[in-house]
Amino acid sequence: MLQPGGLGVEPPPVLPIVGGDEAGSCEFPFAVAILEDDETPVMCTGTLVNPSVVTLAAHCVNPDRPIVAVGFGEEGQGETGPQRVVPVEDCAGHPQYFEQGFPDIAYCTLSEPVQDVAIMPVLAGCELDLLELGAEVTIVGFGATYGTYVDGELETEGVGLKRHTTQTIDGIDPDVDEVYMVGVDGSQSACFGDSGGPSLLELPDGTWRVFGAASRLYDPGGFPPPQQPNNFCGVGVIYGLLTTQMQWLETETGYDLTPCHDAAGEWSPGAGCGDFTMDPGLGAGTWNNGCVGGAVGGGEALCEPALGTSSTGNDSTGGDDSTSGGSGLGTCTGEAGDSTGFGAGTGFGTGDGPQSTTTGRPSADSGGVTADPSATASAGDSSSGTGESGADDDTAGCGCTQGPGPAGVLWLGLGLLGLRRRR
Repeated sequence: MLQPGGLGVEPPPVLPIVGGDEAGSCEFPFAVAILEDDETPVMCTGTLVNPSVVTLAAHCVNPDRPIVAVGFGEEGQGETGPQRVVPVEDCAGHPQYFEQGFPDIAYCTLSEPVQDVAIMPVLAGCELDLLELGAEVTIVGFGATYGTYVDGELETEGVGLKRHTTQTIDGIDPDVDEVYMVGVDGSQSACFGDSGGPSLLELPDGTWRVFGAASRLYDPGGFPPPQQPNNFCGVGVIYGLLTTQMQWLETETGYDLTPCHDAAGEWSPGAGCGDFTMDPGLGAGTWNNGCVGGAVGGGEALCEPALGTSSTGNDSTGGDDSTSGGSGLGTCTGEAGDSTGFGAGTGFGTGDGPQSTTTGRPSADSGGVTADPSATASAGDSSSGTGESGADDDTAGCGCTQGPGPAGVLWLGLGLLGLRRRR
């Protein structure tokens, strides 16, 4: 077993995805492992949003460690491995991410369309108004269950299995098109390797949509210590919004990624609108038939654009239009103070990006390769009382967050971290 430095005792059994469940056969079949051609192939997580397109996080796109394929199934690596591997044709991150750190959105086009696995449609148009503070959402990924520093080196456990858990929307930042989420107790959230994976919302008609790609860790303060001492992961996570970048995604890929809406976010159902998955966690069918057989629905408009200002949002200029998300993103107008702990800048991979002060569980530097946890807080620290925007900060009442702050980040893409020891 992995022995985190300074514990002196073996840590308790690992908790899936941190605090969630391992996916059974054909559960969340559209969630894929992003694969490299090396000894540590699972790099990030992605979402099949079109038979030929997978979305993920921009920080997962690294020319030094190119993505070669996506893996369908419940294992990205291990004894069994993926049920199906599909090579990629091209992968690209949003160009402004590499200049300013957001939006942390990317895509891969596949070498051949996957026609037998149901896609997960992207939340579009005025559906974005359904993203409200306090809403419960589901996250899925192939990442670790535990991550910590030992002698200045990041170590992980549990990488490579598909897992899922729930989160609550804690804040929305329309200036950088990001959603901030937390678990229930400080030990239920995403971890290294979950980057790019889907955040999912159930709509009133019982169908589901993906609205974000996992970017980095988040800790607003006020949570108890992790159930596993020294575990960086478990408090919360920040997701980049896919919806507000649809113009860029559709232009670059050449595919229609919103089958029920046009490019402006207006209701315009096409041939692919409807027959969407009603219960993606049910595990219907088998991989031999593409995991089909569960209940499907959708195809009817669920909201009126006149009720809000929702649209596909900003174009490739990169997420700086605060009106781009519609009323769902405009529900908060106050300021929450500094995002601390994992804050607006501790994530799951590497690369320069939004940064934040870190006074809760430790974070890495902006490169995500080296870090000195003692420069921020000891590895076992609770977020309780250390986050400046925690429970005692009355400026955080609306759940909004400020923009990126001044310190380091922990991105969630495992493959980019150059980890030497894994489980």
